[in-house]
Amino acid sequence: MRQIANDPDFQFGLGIGALALVGLHASTSLRFGTAMRMGPGFVPSLISCLLLATAAIFVLRAVVRGARPLQGAWGIRPIFWVLTSVAWFALALFPLGLAITIAGLVLIAAVAERSARIVEILPLAFGLSAVLSGIFVFALGLPIPLLPWMLR
Repeated sequence: MRQIANDPDFQFGLGIGALALVGLHASTSLRFGTAMRMGPGFVPSLISCLLLATAAIFVLRAVVRGARPLQGAWGIRPIFWVLTSVAWFALALFPLGLAITIAGLVLIAAVAERSARIVEILPLAFGLSAVLSGIFVFALGLPIPLLPWMLR
């Protein structure tokens, strides 16, 4: 059993299973409703149940397959740059607009990977920026500025 506990799929399953149980517990005080008239607890409960089922699949897969050791060690560099990209998004969204902020987020997060090449990252950054801007600003109509001069 000790070897299974070190399996990444087992650990992932336990982690999202715990998250699902917290979500289920938090949604118990909300009215569930029906599929036709959903209450405020319907979607959180449904998502928590789906997460719990996914967790069970990962845990069972790890148990049936057997232990598989973790690959590599955790590094400070990737954690730092990914958290920095999230902070960038939080701080830059309203001053700079969604398009610039998403492109910056992708570029900052790419620094976490030493072998990342700017030739591969730039199209991803601009493409993701365009697609997400289209979804959130134009399709959903969220009140998020697209570019800095649109703030006025």
